[in-house]
Amino acid sequence: QFDLEFSDQIDVEMKKGSSELNDKVTTKLFEQGTSMCLYLSSYTQKSSNNAVRILIKDTSSQQTLFEKEFVYPATFSLEQTHRIADELVLALTGEQGPMLSTLAYSKQLTSKHKVICLADYSCMVEKTVVGTKTINVAPCWHNKAPMLFYSQFTRSNSRLMAYDIKTKKHKIVCSYDGLNMQPSFSPDGSKAALCLSGKGN
Repeated sequence: QFDLEFSDQIDVEMKKGSSELNDKVTTKLFEQGTSMCLYLSSYTQKSSNNAVRILIKDTSSQQTLFEKEFVYPATFSLEQTHRIADELVLALTGEQGPMLSTLAYSKQLTSKHKVICLADYSCMVEKTVVGTKTINVAPCWHNKAPMLFYSQFTRSNSRLMAYDIKTKKHKIVCSYDGLNMQPSFSPDGSKAALCLSGKGN
């Protein structure tokens, strides 16, 4: 419900029922201003996986707009709900939603300690990926590779660092005197422009 209502394009009213509504009831809903019915049913498969079946019907024509079964492990994560909602938003609006986006940001813990965090688009799940006890700022994504760049304050400069999302390894990109920050990448990701203050701006 949160994901579907996030863009303010859709209002969701949830009700529990034992079966799908008949044509007479859905027509009445259409007359009352409800344009679609989304049916969600869950069950456990023989493989012990859980499954969710989702069916969307147009209340004016009774036509099926979307129908799919989503299978997931017994432990259902927020990421999996975002993935389901991403498909539903595309089917309902014709546009890609933000549900699979990952946010990167700097979070201040004390005046001398800022960490870099990642979160889902709704900020419901947050994890710290750069926790070193210094000031870490200005995170930005590479536009092709799963890499996050950030600047880390040292006693002599703010060196540019890279964090590989897959390997979870950090490395120094450049560490000239002064500023080393905010890379911006070419469309193919092979070149970058960045902010440096060593030997003049």
